Amino acid sequence: MYQAAGSREPMEAMEAAVAKRGESYEVYIFRDGRWTVNGVHKTESAAKAQAQSLFKDKRTDGVRVVQEWQASDGTYRDKALLEQIKQKEAQQKDISLSEITEAPPCQAYNELYGIESRSTVNRLLRKYLDEVVLTPTELLHNNRELKRLLDLDITQSAVDRVATLQAKQNGSDSREHRDVLYGFVEQAWLRLRRLGDRPDVPRVQKIGFAAAVEQIDATAAPEERDFLALVALLNELVDLRNWSAKMQTLIDQMDKAGASRAVGLIDRVIADICGARGIIPELVARRPIWGHSFWR
Repeated sequence: MYQAAGSREPMEAMEAAVAKRGESYEVYIFRDGRWTVNGVHKTESAAKAQAQSLFKDKRTDGVRVVQEWQASDGTYRDKALLEQIKQKEAQQKDISLSEITEAPPCQAYNELYGIESRSTVNRLLRKYLDEVVLTPTELLHNNRELKRLLDLDITQSAVDRVATLQAKQNGSDSREHRDVLYGFVEQAWLRLRRLGDRPDVPRVQKIGFAAAVEQIDATAAPEERDFLALVALLNELVDLRNWSAKMQTLIDQMDKAGASRAVGLIDRVIADICGARGIIPELVARRPIWGHSFWR
């Protein structure tokens, strides 16, 4: 659970109260580019009332209410009940598409998650990704963030541009490529939407990523394991809105993972972060991270 702003004593009292029911309603607040817990309640109505009150504060950029409960099998599940983001300032920022001159072919749905596809997304959506501080892997493994992108006008333009480049490279019909790509994106979103009630996406913050991967490997089909593991990892990463915090979280999880299969999955996310335009200035500004064992 994220550290709440201010004193921990009131928060601890609230957590103890809701623990008796095994269910809680957490209120998150988005300020200074970061989500933090601002309150924990026993009822949905109380949590939403606090969220609405916080949203009126000029200093608040967004609020979220998340229901969390422990299932009969001992796993923790959560569901976002409310999310509001102040969009006025964001709409004034430049999130237009960047110019690209080539786009490797993407002929199968699973190729959408590959390194070449993610690299294309990284270059084409560079301004948007820099603005929201997200990687292509986070977009493809988080329902909320993918839906937010799909609601923007730039999504259709992005798909059209990639389809045009692919068609030009192999002399085919760009409309056919566009329809295929739209189908892949829609399939990716539907896949994430179906995860809402699945018990096999553990909370990395509670048990660590290596343990989460072991749990997923024991319960999920082989073809779903990498995808579910990345969903679990990126559920913890997506709310960190600066690159150095994301990198530090991944490094900490890598240290704990040892020589397990989890390390390769963490590497995949680190590779995306290293492609972000703002990562080097942030890491230079926060020099202690360079003393970490990962960099030696």
